Amino acid sequence: INFSNWFGLLNKTIVSFIRVLILSKSTKSYKKQRIVNNRLILLGNGPSFKNSIDENLEFFQNSELICLNHFAITEYYLVLKPKYYFVIAHDLFLDDTLDEYKNASIKLFNAIADKTKWPLKFFITYEAKSELR
Repeated sequence: INFSNWFGLLNKTIVSFIRVLILSKSTKSYKKQRIVNNRLILLGNGPSFKNSIDENLEFFQNSELICLNHFAITEYYLVLKPKYYFVIAHDLFLDDTLDEYKNASIKLFNAIADKTKWPLKFFITYEAKSELR
């Protein structure tokens, strides 16, 4: 792994997430959203993720959830059914990247399309609008 490249992409991802939050246009339907039980949980994909879900499954199922990036390819996507999905990792939509990243993004977007049978608010970075995938 090229760590300087990895940290550069991480920085771009964080900046994109902040831009999505700041630049997203509000709509009337968005303003009417209410959070159930006053709990909105951001699901990460870190090393403790599986243990946290397994140990607190009911808590997560009774909360509104935001998931990120590759979450739809996990076994928990259909179990937890998140309400919000943010795709902010640049490797998921850039055309000038390694084939393994392109294949992973195709797999991800197919998983989202095939598995999602509930209302889902989907957010993608502004930079992705000019990409072909």
